[in-house]
Order: sequence, then structure tokens, then C-alpha cells
Amino acid sequence: MPQDGPEHDKLKEDMRKLQDGIRHLFTNDFKDAENIFRQGAECPRPAKGRDTRGAFALIYAMVSFMFGLLSFANDQLDECLSRVWTAESLLLEDSPWVGQKMLLGMVYLIAGVVQAAKNAWLKSGVNLVRSLRYIRDFEEGLRFDGPEANFVRSFAAFVMGLFNLVLSMLPPQMLRVASKAGGRTLQGSRADALQLLHDCYEQEGIMAPFAVLVLLCYNIWMKTYLGEPITDDDFAASKSFLQWSAERFPDSAVFEFWQMELHVIRTEIHEASRCVERVHAVLGHLELPAIDSFLEQKKAMFSLALLDWASAARGFERSLAVSAAKQRRSYVPTLSYLAGLCRVLCHSPSEARENFARVQQYAKMRKRNWPPEDDLAFLKVKDFPGGTCVEPTRALLELIEISMLKIHVLHTMPSEEKCQLKQKLLEDHPNPTCEPPEEGARALLFSAEIARLQGDNEEARRLGAEAVALLPSLGSRGASNGTAAALHLTMALLGVEGHLALLDKCPKCCRAYDDSIKFKRLGLERKIADATIPSTSSGDLSAALEQCADDGCRSAATADFKS
Repeated sequence: MPQDGPEHDKLKEDMRKLQDGIRHLFTNDFKDAENIFRQGAECPRPAKGRDTRGAFALIYAMVSFMFGLLSFANDQLDECLSRVWTAESLLLEDSPWVGQKMLLGMVYLIAGVVQAAKNAWLKSGVNLVRSLRYIRDFEEGLRFDGPEANFVRSFAAFVMGLFNLVLSMLPPQMLRVASKAGGRTLQGSRADALQLLHDCYEQEGIMAPFAVLVLLCYNIWMKTYLGEPITDDDFAASKSFLQWSAERFPDSAVFEFWQMELHVIRTEIHEASRCVERVHAVLGHLELPAIDSFLEQKKAMFSLALLDWASAARGFERSLAVSAAKQRRSYVPTLSYLAGLCRVLCHSPSEARENFARVQQYAKMRKRNWPPEDDLAFLKVKDFPGGTCVEPTRALLELIEISMLKIHVLHTMPSEEKCQLKQKLLEDHPNPTCEPPEEGARALLFSAEIARLQGDNEEARRLGAEAVALLPSLGSRGASNGTAAALHLTMALLGVEGHLALLDKCPKCCRAYDDSIKFKRLGLERKIADATIPSTSSGDLSAALEQCADDGCRSAATADFKS
């Protein structure tokens, strides 16, 4: 392409508008950002030169999808999918070049993700496979030289880094299958993935702020959920990323949220509370119900970490009220269950019964795709005597259980609150081996986990060994609660040999806890691959996965995958 002339000037202007739209997105001017991308997509096709409408259209689809979800708008998934296919048609009107191929790969990737959210699994799988056909073009994009180099190289580094980071968290057997599909470009090396994301950040191209978000997410969230320690270097890097963001995107609600999460992981709950109030103040005028509901949940979880049961209950109730007002049913049972447990602990029995009754009411509604957390709430409340009554000692066990296995509050508690909670467990269960096995085993398990989080591994192993002795006596409720699986996971994290093999043999627990335990299991498998924990072999999934992929592609060959 000529380096001067009207076509070159038009391309430079389009690149500037794309960068400007990203800047608006990260400085809270969300509607202005959306307008920039929409107008760029709706421009007439240029007679000569590079056609950038597809790039604008793709980002417009992604931003509008985000706003559709945050506003609880109806049919937001169908609308997003329509805009994704509009982006595809605009990209196909451009002449083939590496940038166009990369964006087409993203079109099919996003389409697959949206179709998965719609439970259209077959169509989702085929479009995700289609996206892999373009993944090799991203490696070429890293070396691209031309007027679009800033955009192309940044986009290539970001997407390749993100793909490989996700793959690096797969079990080794599944990673081998994914690597075959992606070739040299997708090897699932975490070190390479992080280096690519760092390169994207340091080059300060169009995707740099997105790379920073992924790096923050990795340092603060992913390592925690995988059971990996967060080092001083991780904290220092996260602080540096946030400082970079503050200089380029002042008062950004997005990066203020991650500042809050950094405080949370450092158990600085009071500082995190101040951050969430600032985020709420910035975003409140947008009137996006999902944001209001989510931030109220965060406030409630901060109160939970401080053992302030009454404030936590009010926060969960405010959050569920937003969803109920918009006639959104998902997660209302979960929030009602959490609020009810907190109400029991702050001695508000009538409010507790009201929350548990709401769970029962929602359980009778016809809905085929309740989230796993809501299924958990239905299961738990059904098991309560009379459906709405539960003793404070059991309420505390249930609340610690979900805090440990699902909402990840236990590890964010400040040291003083961890000590108070452990002491309360000891007071409530002075002789756990003399209690019903399920209650005694859970009391010992949670005490062991708190000791592990406090760094007292010897005490944690002692308590865990006492809990293990109760496992043969557990009934069906113990299996559903995931008590045995969680205990073996904790013992494996403590480095006690043999428990990883026992974890594999545990009965499957309820969906909500099973997903969480499996995710932690991934972290253990990566450590096994690095020979840092005594290993036990898992079944080889390669052949089964390859067969599923082949069957899915064959049966989908004649289907229309754009609906």
C-alpha cells in the first residue's frame, strides 16, 4: 500500500479513530466509544485502499454486547450475534491480508462464545474450530511491516498471548490435543503467553490496555483460583500495571476495579471497600442494573470477609432486588440463600425465613438453565428442616463452605477475622469426632483450610488427618457437599502424598462445587507437570477429545452455523 496519498491519510485517520474509541472506553466515556465504532462500521466502502469497516464493526459488536449484558436487555445475545455476522460480511468485502484474516479469526471465536452462552453447543464448537484455521496468521502478524503495523502487531501479540495463557491452564492431556489444532502458534506455554502479553503492553499499541487487564487478572485472580501462590513480584507487577493505567486512563472505573481486587487479595478489605464505592460513583449514572447488582455483591462479600453478617445480608438483598426488579431470575436464589444464612447468624430469624422461602419459590419456576450456584441453593434449602429453618452452627458451616468452594471469600479474610472464625468453629464443635460425621468432617476441614491459609501447615495437616478419619462414615449429603473432595484437595495442596489419587476417586459433588474443585485440580496438574508435587496419573483424554471433535465436525457439516 502507498505510504502517502489520500488512501494512506484515510487509513491513518481510521487508526486514530480506533485508538480514540479505545481511550474513551477506558476513561468511562462508554457511549462515545460505542458511537465511534458504530460510525466507523457504517461508513461507505472506500473506492481504494484498506477497508477498515470490519474492524470497527467487530469492536462495536463486542462493546454493544457488553452493554446489553450490563443493562439486562432482552435478546442481547441474538443482537450481538447479528452484529458479529455484519462484521464478517464487511471483512469479506476487504481484499485478503493478514489483518483481515486475524479479524475473521476473532469473528468466529466471538461467535462461538456467544453461541455457547445460548447453549447452541454444536454451532459453537464448529465456529470455535473455524477460528483455529486463522490462528497461524497471528504469528505472521507479529512480524507485519506496514502502515497498519501498530494495530496488527498489537492485536497479534494480545490474541496469541491470551490463547496460550488459557491453554496453559488445561491439563497436559487436553493441552496436547489443543496444540495439534493450533500448530506452532498454540503450544500452551505460560511463559511464552505472559511474554507476548508483556510485549503488547510495552509496545503501547491499540491492545495494550487489554493486555494489562489480562495480566492483572492472571496475577490477582487466576493464580488464586488455581491454588498457586501470589509472589511479591506479582504484587509489584500489578502495582506497576495500575500505575501505568492511571497515567494513561485517569479515573478509569475498569482499572479502579482491579485496584480494588488487588486490595482484596492482600486482605486490605477496608481499602477495597473505598475502591468499590468510587467505582459505583463513576458508573452509577449509566443505570446499568448488572453493574449495580454486581457491586452490591462485592460490598456484601467484603462484609462477609469482616464477619459483619448483618451488613453482608443487606448487601446480598440489595443485589437480588436489582435482578428481581428487572425480572431476571438467575442468581436470585443464590443471593437469597447467602442472605438467609447471614440473617440466621445475625439473629434475624424472620428475615432468614423470608430469604429461604424465596429460594423455595424460585425452585418451583420453570427454567431449564439455572446456574450451578442456584441449583446449589435449591439443594441446600430443600435439606433444611421444614425448608426454612436452620441452626446457627449449621448456618456457619454452610456459609464457610460456599465461601471456601465457590465465592472465594475465605482466602481474602484479614488475619484477625481468620483467627476469630477458626476460634468460633472450635467453640461450636469442641468434639467433632463425636458429632454426625458430615458436620464434624466439615468443621475439621474448614479449620484445616484456615490453618493452611494462615501458613500453619503442620496444624492444617493434623486437623485434615482427623477429618479424613471421618470420611468412611459420610452419607450422601457429604458427597453432594463435596466434603471428601474438598478435604483431599486441601491435603494435596499441603503436599500430603496419596490424596490427589483419592480426589480422583471421590463421588461427584453438586455442579457448583464440582466446577470449583476441578479448576483447583487444574492448578495441581500444572504443578504435577512441573514436578513440584508428588504426582498420580490421570486418564488420557486425548483419544476421546479427538473423537468428539471429529464427530462434531462431521455431524455439523451441512448445518447453518450463523443462528
